[in-house]
Amino acid sequence: MLKTRRFWLGLAITLIFIGLLFYRTSLTDIIAPLKSANYLFVLPAVAVYFVGFWFKVARWSYILKPIKAVPTRKLFSTTVIGYAVNNLLPFRIGELVRAYLVGEKEGITKSSALGTIVVERIFDGLALVFMVVAISVFIPMDDWLKGVTILMALLFAGFLGLFIFLAASPVWTQKILDWIACCLPRRFGQPLKGLAVHFISGIKILHSPGRLLVVFGYSLLLWIIEAAMSWVLAFSFREFDMRWLSDPLQAYPVFLVGTATANLATTLPTTQGGIGPFEYFYKQTLLILGPAGTADSLATTYAVVLHVVLLVPLIVLGLVYLWTEHLSFSQLTRRSMEVKTTARHPPTP
Repeated sequence: MLKTRRFWLGLAITLIFIGLLFYRTSLTDIIAPLKSANYLFVLPAVAVYFVGFWFKVARWSYILKPIKAVPTRKLFSTTVIGYAVNNLLPFRIGELVRAYLVGEKEGITKSSALGTIVVERIFDGLALVFMVVAISVFIPMDDWLKGVTILMALLFAGFLGLFIFLAASPVWTQKILDWIACCLPRRFGQPLKGLAVHFISGIKILHSPGRLLVVFGYSLLLWIIEAAMSWVLAFSFREFDMRWLSDPLQAYPVFLVGTATANLATTLPTTQGGIGPFEYFYKQTLLILGPAGTADSLATTYAVVLHVVLLVPLIVLGLVYLWTEHLSFSQLTRRSMEVKTTARHPPTP
């Protein structure tokens, strides 16, 4: 892992954003908020987070239904392992791990499973953008935040439109895949076509507008819950204006926007667990939209603690599941990178 370019590129981007994060804040400045924090609030915050995580798993179960009905409880350990790998390795390798595991356990083609995960990511982006736009009606946003929101909205809407076209236009999709396969050597063209066909079968849910609304509802709900988790955790820090925190109508929208900007910042899957970009953009959101006079050191400390609380429980639980299911971390990640298809002659989409 240490010899791969992916690892070093992810580490470089992490270090750049950590440098930006601490540009005006030294490590000694965050010691006071850390010492005075009431860490009892971590427990309810983690509990709230796992409620939202259960909805993530339930959403995946719903997206998988057109391929195979898999109960949420059976997908929970697979999802936890995938997210744990995402938190430890760059480039969202955990998504490939999830596709590999559900394929092995449920007999689903790996590329089809990966298609369902891509649908998840698109709707995550759309839900996060929607949250920022909705809050902007009530809270004035800076120009940089408006620009990023518009860019992300166009990006995710574009991907959604493309996949809806591929899922709903089998004739045109077949022609496109045939053309691509003809342009490549046969040993590459036919296997690639097979992978593409199975991938498109994984986005069958995009055929139904009603199902799209359900997936969007799931996505919106799970991010609203995660924002509630960050609001609960904020009570750990006495340096925050408690009058502001105690008024959910005033404080909670800021944490909604912080959740959205920090997670949109990790859309490009380059860093391990989004470390660096997540903290930086959450901090900036707090400084811009939080209570007047919020110290740079407090915003930095909170963003770092929040991300630790988000990452560590999933990593620990993921490693426990790896141990109980007798899975090797290194073998699992290596096998998941070997995208294969069992179809010698790919079916018509």
